[in-house]
Order: sequence, then C-alpha cells, then structure tokens
Amino acid sequence: WEISSSLDSGTDYRIRISSNTDLSVYDESDDDFTLSTTPTITVTSPNGGEDWELGSVQDITWSSVNVSGNVKIELYQGGSAYQIIEGSTVDDGTHSWTIPSSYDEGSDYKVRISSVSDATVYDESDDNFTLQSPGNTWYVSTLGSDSNNGTEENPFATIQRGINTAGEGDLVLVAEGTYTENISWPSNNGISLVGSGA
Repeated sequence: WEISSSLDSGTDYRIRISSNTDLSVYDESDDDFTLSTTPTITVTSPNGGEDWELGSVQDITWSSVNVSGNVKIELYQGGSAYQIIEGSTVDDGTHSWTIPSSYDEGSDYKVRISSVSDATVYDESDDNFTLQSPGNTWYVSTLGSDSNNGTEENPFATIQRGINTAGEGDLVLVAEGTYTENISWPSNNGISLVGSGA
C-alpha cells in the first residue's frame, strides 16, 4: 500500500476488508492507527553562493514540517563536519550566528540542520557558500603622506596610493578635500572607494 501524501494526518484510522459479493462479510482493524506527515527540514539560508565575513553576524534560516523537538545546526566544509554551531536549539526557523573570526576561510562550506531526536531527518545547503576575512580599510587625506602606512592616524596623501595598496575586499576611505590626480583602477575589482562623508 503506497499511502497517498494527500491524506490528512490523524490518529483515528482503521482498515476495513470486505467481500466484493457480500458486503456483510468484512473485518477491520481492532484499534485505531496513526497516519502522520513525514518529517522534513529545509535549509533556506545559507543555501549556496553567499559570501559571509568571519566575525560577522548572519541569520541561518530553515523551514520544517512535523519535526519533534529541537534541531542541531552544524557547519560542514568540503563535505566533512567542521564545527557544531548549535547542539540543540528551538526549531523556530531562524538562528542568529556570530561567525567566529578563528574559522578557516573557504568557499566550500555548507550548513546542515537535523532533528535532535531523529538524526535521519536533516537538510543542508543546496550549494557551497564562502567564509572570508573582512577586508582592510585604508585611509587617504590631503594632510597625509604616501610614505605613511595608510592607517587612520597616518593616512596616505593620494587616492592612487590607497587603491594600489588595497586588496580584494578592501575599503579605501577618502577624507574630504581636493585631490588632483589621474586614477588608474587596478584589475582587482573587489575594492571599494568611499568618501568619508558618504
């Protein structure tokens, strides 16, 4: 018997078997039995393609059906368990996760959420997401010098020096002032250039 998924869940079901030629000849289950919806968990975020910074706070979200009790949230890297994010937390569909800065950078992470009471009920991110270190901030000011180290206390004097120093994911913060220069943008397109008044 392949039980139709369209049937309602319930605890008062019985089976009756009767004769096709004489409906007075039949028997049925001695007592009620239960039909229940198959428990499911579906991870909705991160579900693949996200770029999350180490040290940031992100929401892990999921949906569930007929799951009994709490859920466990784990972080997988390259298909192997990496860390337990929460060993047991309320199955309310969301968890605010402060990502430890000590975790390894990588582009092969997935989140797995499983039922604490039945580990066979689980789901994981459909595809990999990335954990990466936050970029550096480089400071530029008309009062600075290109021989400085680009910190807030010792800014560069030119925007070009800031851009040349910055790497993927870095921010170049330019203080108010007039800068007369021809800027050559590097091939690294992950740099953000922002005015300090923005």
